[in-house]
Amino acid sequence: MRRILAVAVIGMLTTLLLGVDDISGAEQDSATQRAARRAQVASRIAKLRPGATVIIERYDLTKINAVIQDIGADSVTVLVQDPRRGGVVSAVTTQTIALDDIRSINEVSVAKMSRTSKTLIVAAVVAGVITLVGVCASSISA
Repeated sequence: MRRILAVAVIGMLTTLLLGVDDISGAEQDSATQRAARRAQVASRIAKLRPGATVIIERYDLTKINAVIQDIGADSVTVLVQDPRRGGVVSAVTTQTIALDDIRSINEVSVAKMSRTSKTLIVAAVVAGVITLVGVCASSISA
């Protein structure tokens, strides 16, 4: 018992005298890995264009089938089907996702996508056509 206590006291004194400088080493590695992954995601997004169909994996490991609507410097805006409202086209919502929240992003072909994701594409096309018609109508009336 004395030996265990003596080892514990020597360990505490050594730690107090020398200090603990590398206590956040794991956090630094994680931050370094996250920065590298962010750079990888940014380079992949730079190759994509609006209208591309993608699968986005977030850091909480949720996966999203989406259609890219807009690409910003630090975020990407996507069309996502709201799972709470079923397969209705009006259930498509717009989400802006920060690049820091994206673990990976991969473009997928339309043939390999699920029915839900194909619905997203149709919704994106319909939204684009409605926007185009609205712009044309407002320019004609002006």
